[in-house]
Amino acid sequence: MDTPSNSAPALQRGLQILEFLADIREPQKLSAIAAALDLPVSSIQRMIKQLNQEGYILRTPNGSYYLSNKLYQIAHDHESEGTLLQAAMPGMHDFVLKTGESIHLSVAVVDQFVVIGQLDGSELIRITIRPGSYPIEKFPRGQLLLVFKARGTVSHTLNELPKSTRDFIITHKYSYSQSHTSRGIYHLAVPIILSNLRCVGAIGTSFALPINDSPSKLKRLHELIPFLQQAAADTAKAIG
Repeated sequence: MDTPSNSAPALQRGLQILEFLADIREPQKLSAIAAALDLPVSSIQRMIKQLNQEGYILRTPNGSYYLSNKLYQIAHDHESEGTLLQAAMPGMHDFVLKTGESIHLSVAVVDQFVVIGQLDGSELIRITIRPGSYPIEKFPRGQLLLVFKARGTVSHTLNELPKSTRDFIITHKYSYSQSHTSRGIYHLAVPIILSNLRCVGAIGTSFALPINDSPSKLKRLHELIPFLQQAAADTAKAIG
């Protein structure tokens, strides 16, 4: 079995760079970083460039590098997820009581959306989402987070959405799509937008189309939208 140092050398070098810059607390030239880590400049050059592009380190006009506050922001946002989930729970419970459908809460982490909380529906057949992370541009929850520039998103990913999708979300303030893997299953989501117009997450549901409904009418979808929007509004109000 590989040791951690052999299984992900690029990751190890990246962490070493971040730890060194955190300890030194002053901008450092590429050559100085390489010397401190006892590595050739060529072996860390690409890693330095990637860390800079992702915003973990910043570059001074004279070509030195220093640690940004992105890691602090990530840690702070992780703490904030607990606050968001706590604020969302009453509205999520109310949604389940009124509709019988499952409901879930998601946040953005760069190019993924992460399901951080979920309540099962009360119906005989209810659809849940496996907790975890998913490509942000592929599902309604993630698309909402991108369009409303939620905390944790990166701007360049927005360009991967078709203009028609972006325009629909901006106009209607919700997003939906049919399941990529199952017929008759739909995903629906709305943004959580605070009074300062900042989007902090998305609340969504996945449901099966009733037998008396049709893909052309989607009556069930339009029944669920106001209840989902109310849950999002209750969450925003609880956060303040």
